[in-house]
Amino acid sequence: MKNVGSVIRSIKMFNVNDDLSKSIVDSLIDVSKNDGFCFSDGDVIGVSKEIVSKYEENFVSINDIIFDIKKKFKCDHIGIVYPTFSINGFDVLFKAIARSFKKITMVLSYPCDEIGNEIVSWEKLIMNDVNVSKDIIGFDEYVLKYNDFNVVDYYKNVCDDEGCELIVLFSNRPEVILDYTKNIIVSSINERNYIKERLIAHGALSVLMLSDIMNEPVNGSGYNPEYGLVGSKGYNDVVWLFPRNGKETINDIQKLLFEKTFKNIEVMIYVDSSFKEELIYSDGLNDDDINLINELCYLISKGDNGNIVLMQNFKDRGINESK
Repeated sequence: MKNVGSVIRSIKMFNVNDDLSKSIVDSLIDVSKNDGFCFSDGDVIGVSKEIVSKYEENFVSINDIIFDIKKKFKCDHIGIVYPTFSINGFDVLFKAIARSFKKITMVLSYPCDEIGNEIVSWEKLIMNDVNVSKDIIGFDEYVLKYNDFNVVDYYKNVCDDEGCELIVLFSNRPEVILDYTKNIIVSSINERNYIKERLIAHGALSVLMLSDIMNEPVNGSGYNPEYGLVGSKGYNDVVWLFPRNGKETINDIQKLLFEKTFKNIEVMIYVDSSFKEELIYSDGLNDDDINLINELCYLISKGDNGNIVLMQNFKDRGINESK
């Protein structure tokens, strides 16, 4: 008898040829031979969103974003509602917005953003009898550093560099933005449709979600018709968008794996754990498991910069297996 639990391997694939699916499968087969393990029915392969997007060359420049924003908004003052506090996912987008307008009013949720990043001190809120459901607060007295980084100061510095005026408010009522401007970009990810409808119901004139920007090509750029800038990552004024052909890619990988191993192996494209709705996965995975698998893949790859994750015995974790 031996105890069998889940085995998870993070794999770094350095070389991608003209066929991404074949490159991934070849890497997996090479690792299995070198490490001496076999594939089984029900194993799960996680492929990072970034490697699929780069293979598709689905990226946009900061100038592409500025062009699209200016085409869709004819104003000098824009409102931004509920971006996350993680700079990694929003810095290039914010820079593009700052270059597109003369003034930005930004409303942030508190004490946390929608994915749980805390930026406002609960202790100070309690001491000052702040009603988080109603009160609007400024940032000077309450803001904490997020990961030793003052997010508000970062946004202010970007606007100073771009010659754009910035007003920052904390409120859990998104419609307070309408006291400042009726032209708004909803930067929330998971609640974006609800917030857009709420703002329109309160009298907003023009409301776009991040999914409404770069949802079509600009001068031959990348694009995503469903998600636009949602799920994107920016590096050095270039933004990699969510893959357009993800389902086709995982189907190809699954088919090639079966031809090589004669095993029914599930495949998914994993993403930043803050994005709950963009998961692309093969039909053998179910909704009960997919969020956990995505979270594990993301955390493991983040720790060692891998771009493929292999999970074995996931379905049968913790059972006893006889030799």
